[in-house]
Amino acid sequence: MPVLLFILVIASSVFTSIFYKAGSSATSSNRSAPALLCTVYMLFATLYFLAAIFITGDTLAASAATVLPAAMCGTSLALAAYFYLISLETGPFTTSVVLLNFSSIMTVFYSMIFFNETMDIVQCICLAIMCICIYVLTVSKDVSKKAVKKANLKWIVFIFLSFVTNSLIQFGIRMQTIKTGNTEKLQMFFYYFLFAFLTGAVIFLVTGGARYVRWKRPVSAEDASEDKPDDKNIYLLSLLPAAFGLSVMLSLNALGSSYLSKMIPSAVQYPVTSGLSLIISTVVGRIFYKEKLKPAAYAAIGVGIAVVAILNI
Repeated sequence: MPVLLFILVIASSVFTSIFYKAGSSATSSNRSAPALLCTVYMLFATLYFLAAIFITGDTLAASAATVLPAAMCGTSLALAAYFYLISLETGPFTTSVVLLNFSSIMTVFYSMIFFNETMDIVQCICLAIMCICIYVLTVSKDVSKKAVKKANLKWIVFIFLSFVTNSLIQFGIRMQTIKTGNTEKLQMFFYYFLFAFLTGAVIFLVTGGARYVRWKRPVSAEDASEDKPDDKNIYLLSLLPAAFGLSVMLSLNALGSSYLSKMIPSAVQYPVTSGLSLIISTVVGRIFYKEKLKPAAYAAIGVGIAVVAILNI
């Protein structure tokens, strides 16, 4: 099995959640700020792949089998990221992360419908068990009353929209891999992030954020009066660390997922990557962020690791 690719995808997924959380903390003052964060990190990622194309002597020319899935993936990424950042501001972080990770498992069902992929009985059982483990991890964390109150209708709407749009990203990457025979990868991801950048920019402009952009938060005594609790300004400098981290992690995740989709069936790839990403995120939360877990969560982690081992036999 391509162990290194699995490690790359899972690690980048875990760090993506961390950078999204950091980004949500820097975007809570203005509804346009999440769109600006998305636009900036998608621009960075676009430039990475543009540079890679020129360094390798390749061209921007690509077939419709690459450009069309890239357009779907890019538009979905921008929308999913925007909706997800808003959901992090309006609802519980743990449950939001779980649902976003779970959305990629939908690619298994998309692949069965559109690509005639099949699952044997062991894979079906493992997929069902992994879904149960994800559910148990969701409900087995000690969530504060404040976090429960945050899970309002607005959060439900935005996390649902994020779930749906995010589920289309891995499906589009798999579609391009199947249709092109795993070629035109640099072009695929250049156009993928380019469409994401353009969509993010449109969201940012439509939500009226341009007039609030400032380079950095005022620090002088003279300017301090501008920094009020209800300050709606968007400080670009405070977004850059999260934007840079997201651009790197999502680029690595997209590349790794793309190559994995050529090597293994979706019934193995997505339960393993989504399940292990969630398990590791849970363990990291317990160790570094002191999140409390119930005994059922530890059992779910153990069963989830066993399922991953079975799927890789």
